[in-house]
Amino acid sequence: NKITEPVRNMKTINSILDYPKGKFSRDYLIAKTQFNTAFRTSDVLKLKVRDFLTTKGILRFADCKGEKTSKILRIPINSSLQIALAEYLNETNLSYDDYLFSSRQWENKPIYTTQSHKIFHDIEETLHIDNFGSHSLRKKWGIFCESKHKNIALIIETYNHIKEKVTLHKHPTKRSR
Repeated sequence: NKITEPVRNMKTINSILDYPKGKFSRDYLIAKTQFNTAFRTSDVLKLKVRDFLTTKGILRFADCKGEKTSKILRIPINSSLQIALAEYLNETNLSYDDYLFSSRQWENKPIYTTQSHKIFHDIEETLHIDNFGSHSLRKKWGIFCESKHKNIALIIETYNHIKEKVTLHKHPTKRSR
Protein backbone atom coordinates (compact mmCIF):
# COMPACT_ATOMS: atom_id res chain seq x y z
CA ASN A 1 0.00 0.00 0.00
CA LYS A 2 1.18 3.43 -0.96
CA ILE A 3 1.55 6.16 1.66
CA THR A 4 -0.39 9.22 0.56
CA GLU A 5 0.05 12.78 1.73
CA PRO A 6 -2.56 15.51 1.85
CA VAL A 7 -2.40 18.19 -0.80
CA ARG A 8 -1.24 21.31 1.00
CA ASN A 9 -2.46 24.18 -1.17
CA MET A 10 -5.70 25.14 -2.87
CA LYS A 11 -4.04 25.86 -6.22
CA THR A 12 -3.08 22.20 -6.46
CA ILE A 13 -6.55 21.13 -5.28
CA ASN A 14 -8.09 23.24 -8.05
CA SER A 15 -5.74 21.63 -10.59
CA ILE A 16 -6.67 18.17 -9.28
CA LEU A 17 -10.36 18.93 -9.71
CA ASP A 18 -9.98 20.73 -13.06
CA TYR A 19 -7.97 17.95 -14.72
CA PRO A 20 -10.65 15.21 -14.64
CA LYS A 21 -13.41 17.76 -15.26
CA GLY A 22 -11.94 18.35 -18.70
CA LYS A 23 -11.77 14.61 -19.39
CA PHE A 24 -14.75 12.84 -17.85
CA SER A 25 -17.35 14.37 -15.54
CA ARG A 26 -17.72 11.13 -13.57
CA ASP A 27 -14.07 11.22 -12.54
CA TYR A 28 -14.35 14.90 -11.62
CA LEU A 29 -17.35 14.21 -9.39
CA ILE A 30 -15.58 11.31 -7.68
CA ALA A 31 -12.71 13.63 -6.71
CA LYS A 32 -15.06 16.48 -5.82
CA THR A 33 -17.21 14.22 -3.65
CA GLN A 34 -14.21 12.78 -1.87
CA PHE A 35 -12.72 16.22 -1.23
CA ASN A 36 -16.01 17.70 0.03
CA THR A 37 -17.24 14.76 2.15
CA ALA A 38 -14.04 13.04 3.36
CA PHE A 39 -15.64 9.67 2.55
CA ARG A 40 -13.37 6.74 1.84
CA THR A 41 -13.13 5.77 -1.82
CA SER A 42 -15.02 2.54 -1.22
CA ASP A 43 -17.88 4.53 0.35
CA VAL A 44 -17.95 7.17 -2.40
CA LEU A 45 -18.22 4.56 -5.13
CA LYS A 46 -21.23 2.88 -3.50
CA LEU A 47 -23.28 6.09 -3.43
CA LYS A 48 -26.51 6.08 -5.39
CA VAL A 49 -28.46 8.95 -6.86
CA ARG A 50 -31.04 8.52 -4.09
CA ASP A 51 -28.36 9.30 -1.49
CA PHE A 52 -28.31 12.89 -2.78
CA LEU A 53 -31.63 13.54 -4.47
CA THR A 54 -35.27 14.00 -3.50
CA THR A 55 -38.24 15.28 -5.45
CA LYS A 56 -37.32 18.73 -4.14
CA GLY A 57 -33.74 18.62 -5.42
CA ILE A 58 -30.26 17.94 -4.06
CA LEU A 59 -30.17 17.11 -0.35
CA ARG A 60 -28.25 19.20 2.13
CA PHE A 61 -26.93 16.07 3.88
CA ALA A 62 -25.80 12.67 2.64
CA ASP A 63 -26.16 9.51 4.69
CA CYS A 64 -23.75 6.75 3.84
CA LYS A 65 -23.12 3.39 5.47
CA GLY A 66 -19.37 3.09 5.91
CA GLU A 67 -18.08 -0.13 4.39
CA LYS A 68 -15.21 -0.47 6.84
CA THR A 69 -17.21 0.13 10.04
CA SER A 70 -20.87 -0.32 8.94
CA LYS A 71 -21.71 2.93 10.74
CA ILE A 72 -24.03 5.47 9.14
CA LEU A 73 -22.16 8.64 8.27
CA ARG A 74 -24.11 11.90 7.92
CA ILE A 75 -22.21 14.51 5.97
CA PRO A 76 -23.32 18.02 4.97
CA ILE A 77 -23.33 18.66 1.24
CA ASN A 78 -21.98 22.15 0.63
CA SER A 79 -23.23 24.38 -2.18
CA SER A 80 -20.19 23.67 -4.36
CA LEU A 81 -20.86 19.93 -4.29
CA GLN A 82 -24.62 20.47 -4.72
CA ILE A 83 -23.96 22.41 -7.93
CA ALA A 84 -21.53 19.77 -9.23
CA LEU A 85 -24.04 17.00 -8.44
CA ALA A 86 -26.89 18.85 -10.18
CA GLU A 87 -24.76 19.38 -13.30
CA TYR A 88 -23.66 15.74 -13.32
CA LEU A 89 -27.20 14.42 -12.86
CA ASN A 90 -28.49 16.66 -15.67
CA GLU A 91 -25.71 15.44 -17.95
CA THR A 92 -25.98 11.72 -17.20
CA ASN A 93 -29.76 11.22 -16.88
CA LEU A 94 -29.23 8.62 -14.16
CA SER A 95 -32.27 7.10 -12.46
CA TYR A 96 -33.06 7.41 -8.78
CA ASP A 97 -31.76 3.92 -7.94
CA ASP A 98 -28.65 4.06 -10.14
CA TYR A 99 -25.16 4.18 -8.75
CA LEU A 100 -23.79 7.69 -8.98
CA PHE A 101 -20.56 6.33 -10.46
CA SER A 102 -21.82 3.54 -12.69
CA SER A 103 -19.54 1.12 -14.43
CA ARG A 104 -19.63 1.26 -18.21
CA GLN A 105 -18.79 -2.46 -18.32
CA TRP A 106 -21.21 -3.90 -15.76
CA GLU A 107 -24.89 -3.05 -15.73
CA ASN A 108 -26.20 -1.65 -12.43
CA LYS A 109 -22.80 -1.82 -10.73
CA PRO A 110 -20.52 0.96 -9.51
CA ILE A 111 -16.99 1.27 -10.77
CA TYR A 112 -14.48 -0.74 -8.76
CA THR A 113 -11.95 0.83 -6.42
CA THR A 114 -9.20 -0.31 -8.79
CA GLN A 115 -10.69 1.94 -11.50
CA SER A 116 -10.85 4.82 -9.03
CA HIS A 117 -7.21 4.25 -8.09
CA LYS A 118 -6.32 4.42 -11.80
CA ILE A 119 -8.12 7.77 -12.04
CA PHE A 120 -6.12 9.17 -9.12
CA HIS A 121 -2.89 7.65 -10.42
CA ASP A 122 -3.50 9.42 -13.75
CA ILE A 123 -3.96 12.70 -11.87
CA GLU A 124 -0.77 12.06 -9.88
CA GLU A 125 1.28 11.30 -13.00
CA THR A 126 -0.13 14.07 -15.19
CA LEU A 127 0.09 16.83 -12.57
CA HIS A 128 3.38 15.53 -11.08
CA ILE A 129 2.10 15.31 -7.50
CA ASP A 130 4.20 13.13 -5.21
CA ASN A 131 2.53 10.71 -2.78
CA PHE A 132 -0.94 11.50 -4.14
CA GLY A 133 -3.90 9.17 -4.10
CA SER A 134 -7.58 9.11 -3.30
CA HIS A 135 -6.85 9.41 0.42
CA SER A 136 -4.97 12.67 -0.21
CA LEU A 137 -8.26 14.50 -0.68
CA ARG A 138 -9.71 12.94 2.47
CA LYS A 139 -6.66 14.05 4.42
CA LYS A 140 -6.85 17.56 2.97
CA TRP A 141 -10.46 17.79 4.17
CA GLY A 142 -9.24 17.00 7.70
CA ILE A 143 -6.53 19.66 7.54
CA PHE A 144 -9.05 22.21 6.27
CA CYS A 145 -11.49 21.25 9.04
CA GLU A 146 -8.78 21.46 11.69
CA SER A 147 -7.66 24.92 10.59
CA LYS A 148 -11.21 26.26 10.29
CA HIS A 149 -12.99 24.65 13.27
CA LYS A 150 -10.18 23.53 15.62
CA ASN A 151 -12.37 20.51 16.37
CA ILE A 152 -10.62 17.14 16.29
CA ALA A 153 -13.86 15.46 17.45
CA LEU A 154 -15.55 16.52 14.21
CA ILE A 155 -12.69 15.03 12.20
CA ILE A 156 -12.81 11.78 14.21
CA GLU A 157 -16.56 11.52 13.63
CA THR A 158 -16.35 12.34 9.92
CA TYR A 159 -13.44 9.96 9.35
CA ASN A 160 -15.46 7.36 11.27
CA HIS A 161 -12.53 6.55 13.54
CA ILE A 162 -13.05 5.11 17.01
CA LYS A 163 -10.18 6.83 18.81
CA GLU A 164 -8.36 10.16 18.54
CA LYS A 165 -5.08 8.24 18.39
CA VAL A 166 -6.09 6.64 15.06
CA THR A 167 -7.07 9.99 13.57
CA LEU A 168 -3.90 11.74 14.72
CA HIS A 169 -1.78 8.87 13.39
CA LYS A 170 -3.44 9.00 9.95
CA HIS A 171 -4.18 12.72 9.87
CA PRO A 172 -1.10 14.92 9.58
CA THR A 173 -2.28 18.03 11.40
CA LYS A 174 -0.09 20.33 13.48
CA ARG A 175 -1.15 18.31 16.54
CA SER A 176 0.26 15.07 15.21
CA ARG A 177 3.67 16.42 14.29
